[in-house]
Amino acid sequence: MKKILYALILFIPVTSYAQSLDLNFGDDAFRLTYAFGVDKNLVGDLGLLHLKEEGRNRDDELAFHAGLNITSGSVRFGGRAFLVSPGDYDTLSVGFGGQGRFALSKHVGIGGHFYYAPEVTSFIDSKGYHEYRIHLDFKIARSAYIYLGYRNVKVRIEDRANKVELDDDVMLGFKIFF
Repeated sequence: MKKILYALILFIPVTSYAQSLDLNFGDDAFRLTYAFGVDKNLVGDLGLLHLKEEGRNRDDELAFHAGLNITSGSVRFGGRAFLVSPGDYDTLSVGFGGQGRFALSKHVGIGGHFYYAPEVTSFIDSKGYHEYRIHLDFKIARSAYIYLGYRNVKVRIEDRANKVELDDDVMLGFKIFF
């Protein structure tokens, strides 16, 4: 629990720099992402993913990411660095991809993100990483959305033939824009 508290302290938003704050959770995971404007068309983000590992004979996991994306309307392209330590392994991967949201009506939209790190941009014990999310959102205020979606996070480990699935679940989320 101390690790979670310390990690959350790192992400206390300073609203004068924040662009958005996104909190989502499923049965075994929650993620907090803090996005901030770097320049007119450049957005950075920092995130924490807490993974509960009951029944797998492992401790809870914390995964961190830091990203930088070029924006064009409601679409962003760029990269994220992912730091994850599943079990006894430590992984660092630099993934490329993007995210976006498309309005279906005035109050409803569909969005998601995808990041992929091949073996050449994966370090320490990692041989690859991918993460994707898709969600359907509903605007509840001028600058706030709630959403329901699905997230999948996998990392390929050097000594293992298969991938370690960190998260594969439905999630509920809340995103506020500043």
